[in-house]
Amino acid sequence: MKELSIWSILTQLLYSSSSGLEFSPRDFPDFPSAQNGYNGLTNDVFIKQIHSHNDYWRERPLLTALSYGVQSVEADVWNFQSDYNPDDEIYVGHNLNRLSKDRTLDSLYLDPLYTMLEAHNPGDGDTVGGIAERLPSGVFETDIHATLYVFIDFKSEGRALFGKIEDKLARFKEKDWLSHYDTVTGQFIWRPLTVIGTGNTPLESVLAMKDRYIFFDGPLGDLSDERIDHNVSPIASGALRLLVG
Repeated sequence: MKELSIWSILTQLLYSSSSGLEFSPRDFPDFPSAQNGYNGLTNDVFIKQIHSHNDYWRERPLLTALSYGVQSVEADVWNFQSDYNPDDEIYVGHNLNRLSKDRTLDSLYLDPLYTMLEAHNPGDGDTVGGIAERLPSGVFETDIHATLYVFIDFKSEGRALFGKIEDKLARFKEKDWLSHYDTVTGQFIWRPLTVIGTGNTPLESVLAMKDRYIFFDGPLGDLSDERIDHNVSPIASGALRLLVG
């Protein structure tokens, strides 16, 4: 009965809106911002293997999750050709009615992450003694080599969007900040960010990458596709109600 009660409580929490778990804002005198490289955002927090589902609904997308040590965030992204979108921007939102020009993949996620990683990875000349960490440092101060899983949920047509996501990630790839798998050498390299494509992400596009730095969200409820292994899907997910009934 004890186990049943615990399970009942757990499922209620998981099924309630936004997981049903509410956190008080962390006590920052001044919430870290881009002006100071988000300095102190992840100080004194332990990494938690928690996924921030529909993260863009938070008061501060990405930043609130990181301030609690959450290791996985998700953004639903849309792209379309129209007079409204002359810059071919990638928007973030739960549905088409909730999109706005100031909520883009760059503004909510990629720009803050780039600023943060730049601050955490100074050049040798900018450190005491002129010596820097050999490997790139990530976003978590308490474990600088831990990765952050960034789920990008493709809401619009996947094949057209895939190449645009590649372009958006190019600046991170140039800095060696993206986990990647070399299909020639068979070597998987962990880096500060691990990008997982979900939703309408085309598996064929992921498989075609010679140096794979966009991975595929493995379907936890059906892992029968022999093309999908840990080098294609380093993480798998599924709806709890479909997995356990």
